[in-house]
Amino acid sequence: MNKLILGTMAGLAVLIWGIEGNAQALHPKPEAAIDACRKQVVATIIKAKTGKDLDLVTLQLATTCSELYVERKCRQSFVNLGQLSPDQRSAHLARSCRDAYCPLLAKPLPKLCAQKKLPNNPTKLAKLWKELHWRILSRDLGPKLALNIYVALNTMQNAVQAAKVSPPQKANPINDKKIPADLHLYLGTQDLVVEGLGLHLSFSPISELKKSKAFKKAIKGKASKLIVRLQPTLVLPYKNVAAVIDILKEMRLTRVILAPPKR
Repeated sequence: MNKLILGTMAGLAVLIWGIEGNAQALHPKPEAAIDACRKQVVATIIKAKTGKDLDLVTLQLATTCSELYVERKCRQSFVNLGQLSPDQRSAHLARSCRDAYCPLLAKPLPKLCAQKKLPNNPTKLAKLWKELHWRILSRDLGPKLALNIYVALNTMQNAVQAAKVSPPQKANPINDKKIPADLHLYLGTQDLVVEGLGLHLSFSPISELKKSKAFKKAIKGKASKLIVRLQPTLVLPYKNVAAVIDILKEMRLTRVILAPPKR
């Protein structure tokens, strides 16, 4: 799947200061749309472990998460991605959502709104899209809910990227030890166990992780390059998982793979 689509599904909070003046969600059922999208995110993460049918499952993600958007032209552009060749999808998505939302957004407008012709450079287009996309989600869902879904989508992007740079793994959704990771984190209700890099640490409460000198020493100078596998030891509310991901982000550990709960 091309860079813009993955960026679409993960770059919601790159410019979190660009929040619409009206904090009220315009979406009639924002929680339901977010819940459906989050469930598809989990399915995408699991599929990313195998490296197979990744384009198909990401298109399914785009279709499900299309319900996040209020404006029909933008929403339909996500649904129609499968009808286009991969090299056409980025421009189609950016153009459709720009035309649908730019007339509705408060000033100052995102830079993409002022560009009649889309950039040919995929990296530049993805950067401009992230700014516009955050404004769209902030408008439709309200900034608080938009940030909540960002955490789930960012986890998905990390898993997909890891799958692209690593050899395909044999799937084992129950207890897959073969996910390429430098650190393995096992999350309980009130505790967190950390293994890898010569560490075997346990934290309760979980926030104690931020104070651990041994953990900080182990990741010093290489945190942004480390792959972290986070696995709940039981089924937990997503807010519990999101809280750990936020702590990891504070410590510059952003390459997080979310594994299914142990059974």
